[in-house]
Amino acid sequence: MSKLERRPFADYGFPWRTMFRKHFWQGTAWGFASSLLMIILLKLLGAASVEGLAIHGPTLARFASLWAAAFLLLGFAEEFAYRGYSQATLTNGMGFWPAAVLLSAIFGAVHYFFKPMENWMDGLSVGLFGLFWCFTLWRTGTLWFAIGFHAMSDYADMVLFAQPNTGNNGQSLTGHLLNVSYRGPEWLTGGPRGTEASALEFLILVLLFLAFGRAYPRAEA
Repeated sequence: MSKLERRPFADYGFPWRTMFRKHFWQGTAWGFASSLLMIILLKLLGAASVEGLAIHGPTLARFASLWAAAFLLLGFAEEFAYRGYSQATLTNGMGFWPAAVLLSAIFGAVHYFFKPMENWMDGLSVGLFGLFWCFTLWRTGTLWFAIGFHAMSDYADMVLFAQPNTGNNGQSLTGHLLNVSYRGPEWLTGGPRGTEASALEFLILVLLFLAFGRAYPRAEA
């Protein structure tokens, strides 16, 4: 489409000159911080406890690197599909924020309708995360922050902190790094859906919007 439309690929949010530069690593830091904050809040509320490493030695290194590659590819795929070409194209016809709201709603709806065991809290939080990543695109001018955040937050949730996921029948992924026990009502822990379906996620999302708005006060050229 870049060739057909005679547009540089950077117009879709991927300037190659900034590939894996500061915005990507800033995004990974923010993504890890958001996942860690969730675990801290759950621990303070007595709903989570970390019980040590689940795997060790070469097995740990192998799964850690394989899952890192997998979630990086997932971050690329979903960000390009929902915040890359689609966002750039719809922006031309309807404006940035109407396009962002529409695509984020679709992003949440796809998770809600096409994954088993989902509920409205999960679908809504996923859609709001999509809107947050649009906000990072608006302020940074690239998708690299969103890719780093998306990949790291999913990696931390499912690999590091062993959260369940409905894509894995409500179980933790094979090769997760820590043994973490989750207990309490599903509205708090997310149950088999993981913490994307926790009520605490909405608090974290508010903090993310506010903190990012202060840290990146204007759109970058």
